[in-house]
Amino acid sequence: MISPHSIHSAEVVLEALAGTSRAELAIETYERTAGMVGNTGIQIWHLILSLMDLCETQGSHFDVLLQQAQIAFAKDVAGKPDAQVQFLLFDLMTLCKSRDIDFAEIIANLRAERPIINGDDTDA
Repeated sequence: MISPHSIHSAEVVLEALAGTSRAELAIETYERTAGMVGNTGIQIWHLILSLMDLCETQGSHFDVLLQQAQIAFAKDVAGKPDAQVQFLLFDLMTLCKSRDIDFAEIIANLRAERPIINGDDTDA
């Protein structure tokens, strides 16, 4: 059974995150590490240049990543609850990876305890 308290807790977390910006954190971090202080537009320019350099050295395709980001942004995903959940899940996966926590194991354990998908009990 889905708990109203559980839903409320998740909604409060998403609401709290709505006012935060990963971009602002990225700019602040870049400012500290690269010593790039000043106009935000110039900081973004330099950060993107650094991301391009990073992609090139790793064999990634910056233009493909940029196009995917632009498509997602054009769909206005930032304001949609599903997108907020996706972004939070991505961040949680990143956090788990950085702390050597097995995210897949957590999901498997949750599914074993509560095998419900979109309101349908998969055991039924």
